[in-house]
Amino acid sequence: MATKRTTRPKRAVNAQPELPAAVAKVLAGHKPNTDSGALLASLIERWGGTDRLAADIHSEFQAAAKGGMTRQRIIEMVQRLIINNTNNEIGKGRNPSDMSDEELAAVAMNYLKRMAGNAAAPAGPDPGPEAEG
Repeated sequence: MATKRTTRPKRAVNAQPELPAAVAKVLAGHKPNTDSGALLASLIERWGGTDRLAADIHSEFQAAAKGGMTRQRIIEMVQRLIINNTNNEIGKGRNPSDMSDEELAAVAMNYLKRMAGNAAAPAGPDPGPEAEG
């Protein structure tokens, strides 16, 4: 007994997923090759600012099932943001070969303090104790 084969409808090779209405609305006013920084700034502004966006992401994380894909993706997103921000900050700094040993030591201590949560501001060399009152 022969079985009849059915064929699946062919998908378009370069089919793009449909954009959510809110994203399509934001993108509607932009040129196709818009600066990604400007687009990101607009998205954050329409979201209600960085604090509102962070609060919404945190809320989604807390509401998601422990060990679930939603939590995993949020963690991965935060990791990518940290890596990108770190790479951008590194590019803004002075060239280490142009710094004195004291300046290099101050920058290294500042980064260690930031990693430990003891310093808020990224920057160049720490002015040191002489700059304080």
